[in-house]
Amino acid sequence: MNYQGSLPLHPSLASALALHGVQKSTVSTLTNVESQPSAKPLKRTGIQALTMHPSLPRVAYLAEETVSISPSLPQSQQNTSSKKNKSASTASRSHGSAVKTQRIIIQQFDRKCARSILKLHTDSFEKTNDVLACLPMEHLPLKLNRFRQTKSKNTKIASQPLTLASLGPLQFIEFLDREALFWQTRRGYGALTNGDITCISTSIPGKEEVIFHADSHFDGADQGLGYGLCLGLQFTRVLVILRFQDGPTKSIGSFTVLCCLEGQRPNSTGGKESNNQYTPTSALVPVTNSIVVYGCSDGAMRFHNLVPSLLYSSRNESMSSLAMSTSLSSSGAAKLQKYSRQTTIKSVRGPNGRNDPIVKILNVDPAYSSCNDIHHQKDESAAFTSNPNSIVLNSRLLTACSSGVAYLWDVHIRLDRASGAVRDLIVDPPLVRIDGLASLTVSPRKLPSMSGGKKVTSDGFWTDATLSKSASESDQDVESKAPYLDVTPAINYDYNRDLLIWALPSEAPAASIDHRSDFKLELAEINSPEAKKDAGDKLFLEKWSGSGENGGFVKVWNMSLVNALILRQSKSPPSTPQPPPKFSPTSVMKLHPFSASAASPSNVVGGLMIGTLTPTSLSYTCLSRDGSELIVQVAPLPIMAACTDKSWLVESSISSAPKKTGAIVERGKTFYVNFSTCYSASISSFQGKSATSTRVRGSSIAASFSSPNLFAVACDQGIIVGAVAEGETWYNETESLLLSSENPLSYNVPIGPLHTIISGGPVSSLNNRPGILFMEDNSLYASRLSTPRCPSDHIASLVEKIGLQDPMMMHVLHAQNKPWHKVLSTRISVFAEVRETSSSSPRLIPAPSGRYLCLFWEVEMRYEILHARSLLTKETGSSAGTSIKLDGRGPGLSPSVDSGSNVLSFAWIGDDDRFAILQYVDLISGRVADPSQNSPARVANFSPHSVDSRRKVLTRIISPSITDPRPLDENKPSSSPELGLIRPHVELKKLAEVEVDAVELAAGASVAAATTVDLGRLTLRGGDRSVPTVLFGGPALCVGCISISNRSNHPCVDNSYAYFYTRKNGAIKENDERASAYMTVGPEISYPSLVAWDEEGKLCAMALGSRVVVYLSQPPKFILLGAVRIFVTDHSNAAVSLISLKFIHGVLFCSTQTSVHAIFLGNLEDEDSVCETDLFTIASNEVPICNTDIPDISRSVPAVTFLMQPHVLAYHCGGLLVSTTCGLRLLSLSHPIIRIGTLMGANLIEKARKWILATPESDHDAMAHFLIRRGRADLAISDLDGLSIESYIDLCMTHDHTDELEYLVEKDGSNLISQICNWKRGSLNGSYSAIFCLGMYFMGKGRMACAKKWTEIALNSGINAVVSDAMKLALFISAADRDEGNVLLKRAVDVIWFDTAGHVPFFNTA
Repeated sequence: MNYQGSLPLHPSLASALALHGVQKSTVSTLTNVESQPSAKPLKRTGIQALTMHPSLPRVAYLAEETVSISPSLPQSQQNTSSKKNKSASTASRSHGSAVKTQRIIIQQFDRKCARSILKLHTDSFEKTNDVLACLPMEHLPLKLNRFRQTKSKNTKIASQPLTLASLGPLQFIEFLDREALFWQTRRGYGALTNGDITCISTSIPGKEEVIFHADSHFDGADQGLGYGLCLGLQFTRVLVILRFQDGPTKSIGSFTVLCCLEGQRPNSTGGKESNNQYTPTSALVPVTNSIVVYGCSDGAMRFHNLVPSLLYSSRNESMSSLAMSTSLSSSGAAKLQKYSRQTTIKSVRGPNGRNDPIVKILNVDPAYSSCNDIHHQKDESAAFTSNPNSIVLNSRLLTACSSGVAYLWDVHIRLDRASGAVRDLIVDPPLVRIDGLASLTVSPRKLPSMSGGKKVTSDGFWTDATLSKSASESDQDVESKAPYLDVTPAINYDYNRDLLIWALPSEAPAASIDHRSDFKLELAEINSPEAKKDAGDKLFLEKWSGSGENGGFVKVWNMSLVNALILRQSKSPPSTPQPPPKFSPTSVMKLHPFSASAASPSNVVGGLMIGTLTPTSLSYTCLSRDGSELIVQVAPLPIMAACTDKSWLVESSISSAPKKTGAIVERGKTFYVNFSTCYSASISSFQGKSATSTRVRGSSIAASFSSPNLFAVACDQGIIVGAVAEGETWYNETESLLLSSENPLSYNVPIGPLHTIISGGPVSSLNNRPGILFMEDNSLYASRLSTPRCPSDHIASLVEKIGLQDPMMMHVLHAQNKPWHKVLSTRISVFAEVRETSSSSPRLIPAPSGRYLCLFWEVEMRYEILHARSLLTKETGSSAGTSIKLDGRGPGLSPSVDSGSNVLSFAWIGDDDRFAILQYVDLISGRVADPSQNSPARVANFSPHSVDSRRKVLTRIISPSITDPRPLDENKPSSSPELGLIRPHVELKKLAEVEVDAVELAAGASVAAATTVDLGRLTLRGGDRSVPTVLFGGPALCVGCISISNRSNHPCVDNSYAYFYTRKNGAIKENDERASAYMTVGPEISYPSLVAWDEEGKLCAMALGSRVVVYLSQPPKFILLGAVRIFVTDHSNAAVSLISLKFIHGVLFCSTQTSVHAIFLGNLEDEDSVCETDLFTIASNEVPICNTDIPDISRSVPAVTFLMQPHVLAYHCGGLLVSTTCGLRLLSLSHPIIRIGTLMGANLIEKARKWILATPESDHDAMAHFLIRRGRADLAISDLDGLSIESYIDLCMTHDHTDELEYLVEKDGSNLISQICNWKRGSLNGSYSAIFCLGMYFMGKGRMACAKKWTEIALNSGINAVVSDAMKLALFISAADRDEGNVLLKRAVDVIWFDTAGHVPFFNTA
């Protein structure tokens, strides 16, 4: 084809350029660019398909760069104003050319940088520090076509070669490397290994030892996933899996095609197979390291095996699913079907048939062990349980169709343990049906209906559902277009809370959220009060939805309720097959109109657990309509309110069933509530120090549930990675620059858990089960802890979710309202209105006495103390705080005993209910400031820069001129104005319980359960220059301070330190508890981030950065026992900060923001011996590197799971109970080395011995090493029979177990000689042999008889070197017993061998 201004191209050259994706405009550029030296290029860059790695700091995206070259016009054409010249100028501009290049880039970033920008590296193919891979798209079609040629023998593909044009636009990128594969396929198990990691040996009787892995190294494993850097690409009708070559010598653009899925397309000749054609319509989802599943245009999901291997097909009658529990015989192996190429091993079509393509598939397995498999709850057939020869992996998938309906499936994959091959793959019928568009869900056989006329929207989404037939068309001729046929549904799954989030585009009608059809309700009679109320409720729904003037809706389904729904259905099975039951949403939330529409899923991310939000809230992060701002919206999730209030249950009778009085369908009502904005920031501010005045607009965002505070925003300058929050404080540029990571004030993680168990009080047990306390919506709840399930197969449960059974409200905080209130309650729904945005959750700090509980809001700097015994009374009456009589206490007793604001830190002192608070005073006004009056949590639009938070107060201590430029009032006194505008001080207080016979209670007055006694202010060591910043409780109060000096009229931190404060000896005798009676004890210590004491007040642990230091308190001594550094394999290389320390029965547990560790201590009784400390990781979010996930007695394999701010609470059902922001988790302690350490720490020696005796003999040496470091060498000597003789003798000699050695010599001394004759034997003048040392040891311990016998056995050995050792021992024996020594010497001379020179060899040369 000829182009104006260019020469014609040869057809072969034109086709070659088209094959590599070069546009027609590019052809013109190639011929014109040199002939137009005055051309001015204009470069534009666009980013598409932005994706963030699920666990690593990486992003992947498609960078599209367009270079437009416009030829310069002559001056005569630029100055003319005639119409003709204007036309000519327009024609000349149309000849301008554009060169378009596309590259897939994988880039890594640094999590330590709160806000940074990743520059585009599209001009170079060289690997840089942050670019891991760069693939020019013009290289992809060539390799794809080569790959298709080798696969064409068993697949039906189109005869035309693939080009960039035929591939279509890139829609989605997915990471498929080893770490990403774990979070897709193994997050429910918590480990990479398929075997039981609690077992010490994985060997099968009668067979050689095998190793089980999810990424087993069977034949052809290099074609599977999880090896190197793998990506999954979704084009319009083609799915591709690539692996990039790794290593410093590999090219950055070198890659291998692992798979190309394009379905079955019609041939040019047509044929009878035209009805069996299909193309992929969804992105692929990995199920294992070799099996992926994807949706197709014919309404089916297909499972594809990437690895050519032996497939044990369920189609073979002899290899049925029930026969899979037995081992394979030789005859059965001969019937195996061998696949030498990749193949589709299963195809399952949904109930909607062929006319409803599957457009999205999600893995909805939570990040903890849960009994998702319904068959485990009904029966335990062999088809769904593992055995020593095979293992069953269970997975739950969600398939979303183009009609807006989704189905939930259970998938069971049986793998051979030895080879890793697939034995069977079973897909159960769909469990439930989810209507994403409610009553607008399009059926493939029906036309969509919509109440009211819906106008055409800007994104065109809702117009597809309003198609109407013309007068000439009949109902059979009209085919409605499915709403999600061209738009990918914005569906996210929160695997931490087991929530499914489905966002609807803007201007959604009321019918899209009307889920009345999900409930089987009785139809009310016409004109009855019930019918009128239903009509009114429907009108209210229309009004609440905004009649289409909204930013869309977000629907939430609690997936943990699915099993209960299915089990209720199975109790009364129908006589005929029925479709799956409908599953109604838990909540429906309305978005603001300024939110970006969910018709573009790349603009929205829902369900992230951002640190500043409460666990009972849902976040929705999106771009603004113009793309200039990042907005975070939040809505409440009333989980406990729905469980404790019976009005939240749908009360109705199924119309087809016989009516019963008071029949209740146990399905919760749908909660309708609006979103409120809690954070917004311009995209320009995310550039950090490189920010410019140019307004930056984002085109898409990406995030990960493992790093919920981080977002990646695509703009024309590159990828901007920014944090919206730090800890529980919204990100503020100024504060973050001032409080660097090296500053102790930068610690921004609240101290204390969200759940607590009060020991020693009545709350500690509810109905003979441990009780737990927690907060939700300013209300305190108590609940029993559920019992963890027993695993029904051979896979241990490493991480389990602990449910809260029978929760009940204990107390409503005074002067605190719920963040939402009910507006209307209907038969199936509850409408609510948000009063204020959800504030941070309080940390629960129980008193050591168990009588009080402190609720501390560290970010809001306020606290409230509750009386524990009074909390057991449930609220009766309308007013909060009134209670019934309990243990002789009157009806007017209130649990709230004390509260305060402007408190930077809180700590309990001792076990007699004394506490300390760190309160601050604003020196500008001379009084205690009240930041709650200006709290942005009380307004709908939240501005993070106006927060008077704890970080801002601490910043004003360091540099008041930056954060608050107001000058001090000269008329008001201030001793040290240069120290800042904030002056903290430590106040001591004590709680005294109200007596039962108090006059106030007898008269019926309402008083608190205890009164607060002020003990005064604590005088700190260091004077005015010492500013306290943090308090730590325990037997002694620890106060962390900073020393501020004035250098060049700018206050700065000089030093940070801490002191312990306790009462003087005389004050203790006189029972003087005033603050003036306190004094410092011990020397100055480093500024700790955490301090914890054991139950007896003897052991003290401190967190100093990433180190844990343990001390032994023996007044007046404070002995250092040891220090351990916490190592976390974090790819960001960020400093590890500890957030929790807790002693539980002699074992110290610590946690970082994503991991939990156990520290075992050594012998504490002997002051002269060194206390050895050993660190073991219990759980972490880091996937272990290859070959380190094999169970071993000396190295425990940590559970791999995502824990957000875990705090260790207690032991529960043999595991470790941990409080996280996502709920309670039970971590396994079943590894032998962990179990023995915890039992020994609790001094349960006999129970620990049972585990020691069960240890295989091959692991006895490693077990002995662990016992010795715990100071229990006696257990290693007495219980470990498999120790090597060298280790046994060394243990006995080192730890003075002479009786055991003497018994060994008496029992089998001759064999002992032959075993150790060459041990420790050196040259002539070298070290002494073991035989000689053992004899000298006996003589040193006064066991002369044993030494003589040992010498006689050595003389009778016949080994010349051993006889020479016996001669030496005889010389020493003669010194104590001359006669016996001479006899032994004479025997030695008689049996010893002399060489030709007459010399006696002193070592064995044989």
